Amino acid sequence: MSPHVEAIADEFTRYKALAEAAIAQLGDEELAVTASDGGNSIVTIVWHLAGNLESRFTDFRTSDGEKPWRDRDDEFVLRNVTKTALLEKWERGWGPLLAAVGQLSDADLLQTVAIRRQQLRIDQALQRSLAHTAYHVGQIVFLPSRFAAVAGSV
Repeated sequence: MSPHVEAIADEFTRYKALAEAAIAQLGDEELAVTASDGGNSIVTIVWHLAGNLESRFTDFRTSDGEKPWRDRDDEFVLRNVTKTALLEKWERGWGPLLAAVGQLSDADLLQTVAIRRQQLRIDQALQRSLAHTAYHVGQIVFLPSRFAAVAGSV
């Protein structure tokens, strides 16, 4: 892997590990809990992020990143799942991302891909996806600490 692509892959992998460490702190019953002031549960965030990554990075260089089979609205439906099911969904999103990035070279970064019929350079598409991923991983990391604070005040 070339240096710039490797740096991008490493950053995605770092965020993946941060989220997984937060999820590991929780039991099945806590995964669908939302903060008292609203917001999405970890299950909802994982369903959305995994759906986004799977759509964007399946056939990354040859088809539009917004796949017709993706049902974005369904990602936000309230659901209760086991941690095992949650992590299976999580990996369905990360698998295509890591595979696609692993096939890139630095020279590829200036080529283009389509996302919602908009042409973006691959480096732009990766930066956009990394920012989206970091935002949602931040939410995932925040929730266990919020649950612990609420439990401590009871």
